[in-house]
Amino acid sequence: MARQAQTRTELFLSLGENAAGNLVVYAVELHGEDLIDEHIKSKSGGLTTYNDVDTALLLGDFDQATRELLGVASSTRSNGRFKQVTLMENAARLIIAPGLEHADASFVAIIDALFAWMRNGR
Repeated sequence: MARQAQTRTELFLSLGENAAGNLVVYAVELHGEDLIDEHIKSKSGGLTTYNDVDTALLLGDFDQATRELLGVASSTRSNGRFKQVTLMENAARLIIAPGLEHADASFVAIIDALFAWMRNGR
């Protein structure tokens, strides 16, 4: 798996259900439901659709397989859904940072270490 896909998959796996779902909503706002649906169907071999993902979110059934699929599907385009720095900055400020409260503890530790490294210049 390419590094970008791994990073996006890690986001979908580590964030709480609400924040991970908000990343999907943000992607739809940016690129449209049809394109997101195409990516999900492509990476699932046609077994999963955007509507399936949306339903899983509504029912609180956002499992690991769905999260992994979304991470891989988010890397489908050559320029990626969040590859543009401004778009990823917005995702980080509006979705990821507020979602850290309910994120996996090991993921939060990585983010905390990154901020400590930036503050200390190391």
